[in-house]
Amino acid sequence: MIEFFVVLSLLLFSGCSLHVEKNEWQYKSSRAFHSFTKEYLSAHEILAKADKKAAEHYAKQSADLETLARVYLGECAIYKSVGVLSTCKEYQELAMVVNDATLQAYFMFINQKLTPKTVQNLPKKYQPFAQAWYKQEYNKAFEILQKCDDDISKLLWAALIKEHLTQQQREQMLSIASYNGYKKAVLFWLSELKKYEKELNKRKLIDKKIAILLK
Repeated sequence: MIEFFVVLSLLLFSGCSLHVEKNEWQYKSSRAFHSFTKEYLSAHEILAKADKKAAEHYAKQSADLETLARVYLGECAIYKSVGVLSTCKEYQELAMVVNDATLQAYFMFINQKLTPKTVQNLPKKYQPFAQAWYKQEYNKAFEILQKCDDDISKLLWAALIKEHLTQQQREQMLSIASYNGYKKAVLFWLSELKKYEKELNKRKLIDKKIAILLK
């Protein structure tokens, strides 16, 4: 979802300085959302809340509600990447007003409602993974996921097919979450590992790790 905002940033650096000033609200919204993502995944709740509010505030400075829709949809995706249930209510309230096929396809994607048309309307970066997922080729989907250059997207994609992963694959996602210091993702993947672990001693060890992290 972060790549949705990269385009906004690129636009700011093409053209004269006056153009940058006119689109400053977009840049600030994009920057605030990026900060929200990092802070939320790192379990910095107060900072994340402030960043989300800022992203929303700047996005509401224009009648172009697409940026605001991206903020709401991106927030929903972040929640789903760590197993938090969300109906994407704020995005759905804007969907009819914005009426963007790519955003709607992404909404369907993160809500696990794939269709051939949905896959086709996704950004090209998502299509190979979504196509493999739609065909229930989960190992292939994970191989595609591994080649993604964005760890946040990796965490989201893996969360969407979490029931079909192997324990080794779940451990790989835990490593990615740990490397980035994304505490919420770490706790989520520890819980997923425990859910499918058959050995009692290993489950107890996972419980200890979770308990320590939650103190």
